[in-house]
Amino acid sequence: MSSFYAGNPPLNRLSWLRPSAETLNGHLHDEKARFIAFKYVAPGFVYYEADQFRDFKPLVKSSSPGELHFLSFKDVESRVGPDWQAP
Repeated sequence: MSSFYAGNPPLNRLSWLRPSAETLNGHLHDEKARFIAFKYVAPGFVYYEADQFRDFKPLVKSSSPGELHFLSFKDVESRVGPDWQAP
């Protein structure tokens, strides 16, 4: 399926699979799954509303600042919480 407005983007969001908790949990716990963490500054810590998401930047490797730092499920497990439940 392609979007007329977006062309044929390389990222497929698999929107038709989102209602399936079993499928989502399978992907969540897959050993190959990787996560990207973002730095976020809460709106109370910025001066202007336009700056709200200015620091919403992905974590990068300290040894190679231009390279994304991918995390495993174990790295994010405490933040992600329990398995997804059916909608």
